Amino acid sequence: MANSRTDAIEQLRVQVAGANLAAASNPLWKMDIAGLEALVATHPLGTTHSGWKNPYPSSDPRSIYLEYQFVTHHDRSRAKIQIQSRQTGKDFTMEGEAVEDCLDHPTEWMVAAPSERQALDSLDQGKLWADAWDFHIKDIFEERDGNTSQHLLKSSEILFENGSRMRAVPGKPDTVRGKSTNVILTEFDFFEQPAATWKAILPSITNPLRGGEKKVRIGTTPNGTGSAAHKIFAKDDSTAKIQWSRHLVTIYHAVLMGLPVDVQQIRELMDDPDGFAQEFLCQ
Repeated sequence: MANSRTDAIEQLRVQVAGANLAAASNPLWKMDIAGLEALVATHPLGTTHSGWKNPYPSSDPRSIYLEYQFVTHHDRSRAKIQIQSRQTGKDFTMEGEAVEDCLDHPTEWMVAAPSERQALDSLDQGKLWADAWDFHIKDIFEERDGNTSQHLLKSSEILFENGSRMRAVPGKPDTVRGKSTNVILTEFDFFEQPAATWKAILPSITNPLRGGEKKVRIGTTPNGTGSAAHKIFAKDDSTAKIQWSRHLVTIYHAVLMGLPVDVQQIRELMDDPDGFAQEFLCQ
């Protein structure tokens, strides 16, 4: 029985590795917007253009990942940035990776967002993943400037049964300081002070003696050329010691990789070509 289980785990590992290689090498990633748009026009909703299939069994929560989410989830580079269309599950994917990391070994993750609501919403995604994995939450802590829910949030933290922690904070220079932790910055381009917040949070990932090497994850819709995320995404780090892993996921990529969204309906409802280009085409 033990050998059968070991064989099954190894078989799944091989299948996952193969599926990840196939998804990561999909030619759609290198196609321009005009080419993607032409394919989307005749694409059957809810299918993958490549025929890609998620290898995880239905009992595994990762089985619901679409092709583009599968790629970003399994990219374990130390520094990773996702420039991604609205409503394509970037928070969900980043939280899935963080919770899996917490489940694998005792560690800490901090989630920063432009507002209190967004930070708490992101942490809620983590709670959903924990529930799906039957990963017991031992306690929940919340700290505010005062004693009521009307006071500004400093942090909201969940403590898992194995000692791992996830902490949500508003993305401001004074709230992200102090912890040695892995970092998720969601909608980073819309922080009030992205450059100052980045400077304040960077030391959090620099000390490997406290829980091992730390990771940074940035997921955002773009906010114009020259923005904080654009500088990271566009910069040349060919000679840098830390190589950023970069993912661009437009609404076209998402639809061609399984997201059942009618792009033409969105375009008509928005009735704003520039807004559609930024929010959904990541331009």
